[in-house]
Amino acid sequence: MPEIEAALGAYSFAPNWEFSYYERGEVLNLARVVYERNTVDGTTYHWWQTHLRGWRNDAGRIELHAHWELEPTENGNAHIDGTGFDFDRGMNTLQSFLDEAEIDYEKTTVDTGTSHE
Repeated sequence: MPEIEAALGAYSFAPNWEFSYYERGEVLNLARVVYERNTVDGTTYHWWQTHLRGWRNDAGRIELHAHWELEPTENGNAHIDGTGFDFDRGMNTLQSFLDEAEIDYEKTTVDTGTSHE
């Protein structure tokens, strides 16, 4: 896991434990904050993040999940409400950085029974 943190840290991902809810069993929590003007439902927001969480599975491997969302310290209520939340964009961003850092990974799809749309 330190190698994942170091590789993604080189792309401005930083520890995010203080600014997010803890999810049971989570062993990795990073965010990459960017300035991007984006309008959602008539309101323009400027600060967004790719939020990455990781869990160690039964085989000892790290499972990563990422999503795109409003940066919480600048957009408190809208962040909690899920305004602009985009799971696919987060996963695509994560994949691009893993590829660029030449980190080997296996991509899987998990059916959670819920929709992220």
